[in-house]
Amino acid sequence: QERIPERGETKEAMTFASVLRNPVYARREALYDLHPPKGFLHRTEQKNELVMELAPILMGSVVPCVFVYGNPGTGKTGLVTNLLQELEAEAQKQNITLKTLYVNCSENRTETIILLEILNQLNPERNYPKMGWTRAKVLAEFNKELEHHQHVLIVLDEIDYVLREEGDDILYRLSRLHNGNGKKNPKTATVSTIIISNDVRVGDYIKPRTNSTIGRVRIIFPPYNHVQLHDILRERAGSAFKTGVISPAVLKKVA
Repeated sequence: QERIPERGETKEAMTFASVLRNPVYARREALYDLHPPKGFLHRTEQKNELVMELAPILMGSVVPCVFVYGNPGTGKTGLVTNLLQELEAEAQKQNITLKTLYVNCSENRTETIILLEILNQLNPERNYPKMGWTRAKVLAEFNKELEHHQHVLIVLDEIDYVLREEGDDILYRLSRLHNGNGKKNPKTATVSTIIISNDVRVGDYIKPRTNSTIGRVRIIFPPYNHVQLHDILRERAGSAFKTGVISPAVLKKVA
């Protein structure tokens, strides 16, 4: 007696050739791209807030700290990194030397490792080690490296990992470099900071001494509702799949 296939099974084995004969994707990467093909939908308010807060960098000022927070999947990292590209392009037009750095703190969870990652991005030719250096040596090298730059913008993503496990030393350190009153050392770069957190209670992990020195700008990314998710899915599906593969009813059901 022929065995009835389990759910999800097919009687006929698939081959790569059979898949290629019936492609459903036009550009599969569009489903997963950090930066959507046609820009970020339903995030104009947050983008405008970020533009207003970061614009002073183009005027030679310091942005002590901008907090960006919201649940995972609300577009925080994608929008911020996209704006970094726009900011760098505008700085180049204005003949401003700006270096933007991005550090994922879920992979770099201590102050020393974060500073080493920043050093590797500031001076990639040096190839700093991930281990073996004391905090004092890393700090000395960090301060020395800043003397070779004009303006630096550091993004610390998923900072909640560090705050919960190691404390807020890295935030305090960066806030003390430049407190918004201009350069403490004219030979040292201005350092601005953006903090991204998936934990809306991120403020609970920051000590009063640090709170008194960092900026108080908070930009919230609220969860998308089903109507907004449908718009996002429809746009990505339109770029990812061939015409007629996904019906409007399916997109509404998924949203």
